[in-house]
Amino acid sequence: MDIEEDVDELEIYKPIEICSLLDEPNGKNNQTDENFFRGCKWAPDGTCLLTNSNDNHLRTFDLPSELHCKSVWRPSNQRPKLNYTLKIKEGGIIYDYVWYPKTSSIDGFTSYFLCSSMYAPIHLWDSVGGEIKATYRPYNQVDEVTHAYSLAFSLDGNKIYAGFLSEVKIFSTDRPGRECVSRNLKPWFRKNIVSAIAINPVHPDICALGTYSKIIGLFSDSDGRPLFFLKGHNGGITHLEFSSNGILLFSGARKDCEIICWDLRNPGCILHTFPRQVSTNQRVYFDLTSCSNYLLSGNTNGDLSIWNVNTSNLPSSPYEESVQEPLYKFSAHQDCTNGVSVHPFYPILGTTSGQRHVSLTDQEEIQQSVDGIEENGYCRKL
Repeated sequence: MDIEEDVDELEIYKPIEICSLLDEPNGKNNQTDENFFRGCKWAPDGTCLLTNSNDNHLRTFDLPSELHCKSVWRPSNQRPKLNYTLKIKEGGIIYDYVWYPKTSSIDGFTSYFLCSSMYAPIHLWDSVGGEIKATYRPYNQVDEVTHAYSLAFSLDGNKIYAGFLSEVKIFSTDRPGRECVSRNLKPWFRKNIVSAIAINPVHPDICALGTYSKIIGLFSDSDGRPLFFLKGHNGGITHLEFSSNGILLFSGARKDCEIICWDLRNPGCILHTFPRQVSTNQRVYFDLTSCSNYLLSGNTNGDLSIWNVNTSNLPSSPYEESVQEPLYKFSAHQDCTNGVSVHPFYPILGTTSGQRHVSLTDQEEIQQSVDGIEENGYCRKL
């Protein structure tokens, strides 16, 4: 993606594909329904792209050397190859993963990322050697190791926030093990999963928690008390992100065809809504540019939309909610574009695609099973 500034207005030119992975994550040339990408995130230093796949593997792809220190690209038949440099296997479905905020390829002691998978503790992985550097073990009420559904680092990287069923646990990064601070959220969220976590970049004491109950809560990190709650989505929250100035909060949900922009100066007020197509329960990521003036998101039909947010000219209260149409839209993939990540320094956009497809044969088998159950009297239609 190349963004250039004109005399009177900002104009976004058509994105150019500069590098792609032709083979599937499992090494096969043909796409399969069993394996597909489920998101991507650039490292804070911009040296590599971390991806999640349905085969329960995390992979890192180094940015090709030909693409470093460039601001504009032109169409070319000779494009650098994109090959993964690290492949990590987790034991089950990967729920969330996040980079250590101080990751630097120059300093090998800070090149880490967190990962949470089904029925497993939280792992801190070395993105260079592919080794587990630390393990954080969350336990439930019956003293069994449980898994986190969402993860987030504090801005300084000293704390780890992990979301569970009606609970958030806070670990100290330099103290692996089971020692943590647990905060019960049942009084406000009842029995619901904390599915997304975001830390305010300007006021680190403010933590936003999204749940599958369609409610977003902003809490004080110092005492764990709620500040206020946001309601407006039609589905469970899947992704949260603050603007760089800490004033706006963007939220997306599953089976919800809009991204909501909340103005934290007026709690509960919706500033903008950004329409997008999300017709499944799959987590479809969105991302903001470093200045937070542009919002980018994929769609379940394979398109990618770009909106102009313009955080430098926010309206003052009172104001009315407005629907923002995309500034630009293009077809990024032939399948669901679920991962979108803007490079922290270069005008490069990383995307991933894929979703689970049910074949006609599988649908027929499911229908036959349902019909058989109904005939035997185990189920009846109302």
